[in-house]
Amino acid sequence: MTLSTELEVSGDTEASYKINCTSEKINIDLVYVETPDAVGENEAMIPLSASTCKFKNHTEVKDAFSNAGFTNISELILYDIVWGWTSSGEADSVTVDGISDFSRGNIFSKDVAVVITYHMPEEDDPSYIQLEENHTDFVGMSYEDVEQSFVNMGFTNIMTEEKPTGDASHRDGEVVSVSIDYKSFNFGDKFKPSDKVLITYYVIEGSEDNPGDKTNSERLSYTTNDTESSKKGNTGVYAYRKTGPVYSIYYIIDFDEGYVYRFVDGEGGDISCDRLKIESGDLNSVVIITYHDGDSIYSNGLHFKWANQPDHLVLEDNDHFESDFYPTDLDAALKIKAAKKIVDY
Repeated sequence: MTLSTELEVSGDTEASYKINCTSEKINIDLVYVETPDAVGENEAMIPLSASTCKFKNHTEVKDAFSNAGFTNISELILYDIVWGWTSSGEADSVTVDGISDFSRGNIFSKDVAVVITYHMPEEDDPSYIQLEENHTDFVGMSYEDVEQSFVNMGFTNIMTEEKPTGDASHRDGEVVSVSIDYKSFNFGDKFKPSDKVLITYYVIEGSEDNPGDKTNSERLSYTTNDTESSKKGNTGVYAYRKTGPVYSIYYIIDFDEGYVYRFVDGEGGDISCDRLKIESGDLNSVVIITYHDGDSIYSNGLHFKWANQPDHLVLEDNDHFESDFYPTDLDAALKIKAAKKIVDY
């Protein structure tokens, strides 16, 4: 059996054929033909066939087209590598002037659009949001503040869920847990803006006598003040708490006695309670307290996050680092304090 194929040659030419033999027949297929002399002044020759580009690294493909003389090369990234089966930067496809089935040796104008599409890890997507907090950092905060925090980060699918409780040590709206995409998260984790954020918070159940019942503006569980006087931040007693994964930090601000009490409850807490004299100010400006610890003297400030809104307290330490605290049941906090040893500073 004799097979033949024809190739018209004009000038220096490089050609490649693929011969496929089976028991029934023999096929001869042209792979590519390169004729450098046929390339015009404003033209360039395709250096790789479309099928050859696939699976190469995108930089190798880009360099090949650039070295061949193409001047209008762009890249499109697919952030779709999840399980790692595909190599980072691996080319998915290439189009030349909108054509995806080109062959090596084809000639185009050098300024036609060459678009290289390649794969990268999903987590490298710049539209993803990288978290700067752990899921436990939001526990104990007001759910409205947590919700606003996630809005500010750029999340678009935020849901809230109520958890009824009769435990007076908690408060209405206190966050129980936060999850993203149905799982907990840590500092540095990345998520899509559209991933579901679920914020679960306490709703206090009970009668009118329940100090957590906000239907009666005169009954506030975290202070001896009524609603209006609590906004002034200069009389009565307030209780605030910052809840962590293993322990909570409490502040009781007692304007009646003129002291601020600080203590820790939970694993890692000790039996002492710091007592510091209120030197000046109110919670709408700043309450100044000073530690006299041997030769070390430093001051901290306590104030409402926003004026006349006592449901969010900020502690600013001597280095101007701020920590957030939220109202907690005053009676429960006083019981914990009563079991502590008072240490004056």
